[in-house]
Amino acid sequence: MKVLIELPLDKYEHFIAVCDPTCREYAVLKNSIVIGPAGQRIVKLICNEEDVLKLLIACVMVCEELTGPIGKAIDRAHAAARLPGYVRKRVTELEMEVAELKVKLLKQKE
Repeated sequence: MKVLIELPLDKYEHFIAVCDPTCREYAVLKNSIVIGPAGQRIVKLICNEEDVLKLLIACVMVCEELTGPIGKAIDRAHAAARLPGYVRKRVTELEMEVAELKVKLLKQKE
């Protein structure tokens, strides 16, 4: 399943600035386009469900204001695919990845 995410440009710039350039989340964020007139620019990116969940977890830790737009994108994709419970099933699988992301972010801040 592919997920289309739309983020405000200023929030995107903050999020990507605090991401580790060697992590998957950074690569996903860099694979985006910026559209719209000056002052109203948004960033659009398409990613798979695993990558979007990693982005959601990372933004909870470093850019909490993006959890809303990313969560809505997941909800829209699940509604379209008729898989509303998918996120809940993946939470346990991603708990270990959350710990790894925290370690990467802490190392980056050092």
